[in-house]
Amino acid sequence: AGGWVTTHRKQGGMSDDATTTTATWTIDDWRNFPPMYTLQPVESTRHHQLKVWVDVVHAWAAEHRQWDIVVADCPVFSNPAISRKLSNPGIEAVVAALVSDGRAERLAPGRVQVYPQRPAQLADSLYDWVSRMGMLNSVYTVYELHDERAASADNPCRGIDAALFRKVLSVLEREDRAEVFQGTTTQEDGVKFYAA
Repeated sequence: AGGWVTTHRKQGGMSDDATTTTATWTIDDWRNFPPMYTLQPVESTRHHQLKVWVDVVHAWAAEHRQWDIVVADCPVFSNPAISRKLSNPGIEAVVAALVSDGRAERLAPGRVQVYPQRPAQLADSLYDWVSRMGMLNSVYTVYELHDERAASADNPCRGIDAALFRKVLSVLEREDRAEVFQGTTTQEDGVKFYAA
């Protein structure tokens, strides 16, 4: 392959998989790479560029613990040190890639919720944790499972966004691994986990 990807290699080379690429290039390397801020016209190159942007945005959100992003104000899309800023169509393409990759959801025009992990991954992690803790076939409140003050420190869903936690529970319900019972408040809703 030629063009943008292969002409800007670091020692050790790059693959077409953005997750492997970032092992060679750091997030800072990508943010300091001027072509990242121009939406690439060749489809295969743009596809790779957007995969890298998904990783860059995700890493930025994790580093800053800022999962609810106002896109227009988000500093990840610009780099004053190299006088570069991603265009509005470029930002929209990155947001669309985040959403299609299952790593974010649009909250409103101009706002996006980036997920620390995809809901299905968190559902698997939570279910594995519940199983290890011997919590199958018992009912727990959403508060006990999710709230940062009440949930066990090793709980993978401790303190995550409440809407994301509900998505995690929905995944488990669809897979018949859990059932949610309505309580007086959403924090008092009960969750029963079933053996798979």
